[in-house]
Amino acid sequence: MNNITHPTVSIEQVFQLAVVAHQAQLNLCLLGRSGIGKTECAREMAARLGAEFDPAIHVLNFSGSSPAEAVGYGVPGPWREGDMVTDIDMRFSVPQGLPTRDKYGDRFVLVVFDEFSNWDASIQSLALGALTPVGFPKKWGPHELAPNLFIVITGNRRKDGSRQSSVLSAPNVARCLTAVVEPDLPETLVHFAEKGLAESAHWGLLSFMAMGMKDGGSGSDEANAFFAPDPVTPWDGMPYPCPRQHERSCMATMPDAPMMDGSFDHQQRQTALAGMLGADAGARAAAWITSIQESVGTAKKVLAGTESLPSTKSDAYAVMMAAYRIVKKGMADYTSDQRAAAVAGGEADAFVNNVMIPASGELRKWVFEMAIRPASGGDGAAPLPLDIHTKADAMQNG
Repeated sequence: MNNITHPTVSIEQVFQLAVVAHQAQLNLCLLGRSGIGKTECAREMAARLGAEFDPAIHVLNFSGSSPAEAVGYGVPGPWREGDMVTDIDMRFSVPQGLPTRDKYGDRFVLVVFDEFSNWDASIQSLALGALTPVGFPKKWGPHELAPNLFIVITGNRRKDGSRQSSVLSAPNVARCLTAVVEPDLPETLVHFAEKGLAESAHWGLLSFMAMGMKDGGSGSDEANAFFAPDPVTPWDGMPYPCPRQHERSCMATMPDAPMMDGSFDHQQRQTALAGMLGADAGARAAAWITSIQESVGTAKKVLAGTESLPSTKSDAYAVMMAAYRIVKKGMADYTSDQRAAAVAGGEADAFVNNVMIPASGELRKWVFEMAIRPASGGDGAAPLPLDIHTKADAMQNG
């Protein structure tokens, strides 16, 4: 028998598979470790799949629930409806969030069965009525569901560190298009930047790691070990790096965050980051932030033209990040139009001529893209619009 591994996909590829699954009238099953964005991806899927449908979105998670909670509690009859008294012996309450036909009719509904592999086996069996093939009524115990459902199952495998995770049953799998989701660092960086996190020190570290991945070999191994390593076995319950925790670390290391404004010393930063990323990755992240803060003096000299960029790639990038923050802070009170006028008027020339142009092409391109990417929130404009500078082509193309 051939030893074939299950296909793995990135988050962006999941959206492509969702279109295929919907067209094939299948449900979509996403497996993989915790914290890589499966549930968030499923939520975004509604906007992509349902642009023409105006979808409703429901996330159901029956982890730790009893079968009675999942079905709905029975209430004995008889029942009065207006002046009529029914002879129904028992009715069942509708569990919160269940997309019934009475509520949605034929409207398109995207439902996420979140952490499905942790549900009680009897509830997983109950779900078969919802996963039924097209043409058959979709049922959830005694409840009739909206017929136009697209169901996304998310779950962990036993190797992913969840002690309760079960192997999905064959009847469930046979009703789905199934893929294992693996995190992708360059894709994640773009996603974080779209959320306005490219200004964070931790985003800078992740972007530096992504540069190492392009070189392959040890650089790629180091980046993967820092970004999203496999959970330890046996599982010890301690924090470990994953995209969700990297996103939180980016949020905690934005320029105006307490961790970055001098309120924290190195040890305090390391303790906080280790609590999110684990001891090794937390130490690496704290060291990176310290190197940027310690590079401020060098960055000022480089901006003044009295000193050159360091020769090593990591030190040069730290100085570039520090210099970028110095220039951006000088324009902190500017409107987007004022920032554009300042760049056009030469206020960023020292940064361009003494920092950007002398840097290696790869470093220059990363900082350039960070500077011109529109920020999420605020005025939605580029933090530092270097793309209107006369040397924009040289900075962008290396």
